[in-house]
Amino acid sequence: MRAALRIIRPFTLLPPMLGMLTGALAALGKDSDLIVDRTVWQSVVVGMLMAATLNAASNVLNQVCDLKQDQINKPHRPIPAGEITL
Repeated sequence: MRAALRIIRPFTLLPPMLGMLTGALAALGKDSDLIVDRTVWQSVVVGMLMAATLNAASNVLNQVCDLKQDQINKPHRPIPAGEITL
């Protein structure tokens, strides 16, 4: 489980989530009635989770595609270290 967390690099998931949140807040600022709508906020949360999931997938794909470079420059990462196989 630790290797799976390390490969998705959780600290990189926060910026896309914050981007979705701030974008939603900017869009909702135009119509103050929507700010209190529960379904709107459910959609915002789903969007934030989607952004984090896509970013995690991007991190994994990057580490798969950069395997040769990571073997030299970042051998501690999970795939070059042999903690996770391709």
